[in-house]
Amino acid sequence: MESSIKFVLIGGLISLVSTHTGIFIKYWLDKKKLESQIKNHPIQVLYNKQTEFFDKLAPLLLEINSYITTVDVWVGKTTDNAQKRVQNAASNNSSVTKFDDLLQQYYMYLPEKLLYEANELHSQCMFLGNSPSQKLAYDSINKLFSFQNTIREFVGIDKLSCDLLKAFGSQKEKDQKS
Repeated sequence: MESSIKFVLIGGLISLVSTHTGIFIKYWLDKKKLESQIKNHPIQVLYNKQTEFFDKLAPLLLEINSYITTVDVWVGKTTDNAQKRVQNAASNNSSVTKFDDLLQQYYMYLPEKLLYEANELHSQCMFLGNSPSQKLAYDSINKLFSFQNTIREFVGIDKLSCDLLKAFGSQKEKDQKS
């Protein structure tokens, strides 16, 4: 009988130790998970804000392209009402204003290079609106394309495109060897 009591006590002790070990391990894992979530939260918020910015930016870039192109088309014309149309097109710069508003709303979430080029594009478009010329229109469209390329670089599209081309290139080489 005495040995059965020892077995019960030993079993109870093992059960008690394993329960406490399980509780400690769960506490430790929960603590690590919470620490990880606390570290990742600012990164996730930043990513979400940048994604939100790019989603709102895409249609604005089309509007800015249209604005620059319209000014460029009328600057090159020599008809009687061309000068009036140039001034009308140049003053219709609501897309540039919306672009600046968007930049002001998200500037704290954007990397320095992207923000710098965005401000350069905005300034260039404002110069175009104040004194339209073919040179300023040409410079504006170049700034727009440069800004779009910087966005592609930042988002990682160019890297993905290069990797995809390499993958297709390596597959093409394998097909040619066969």
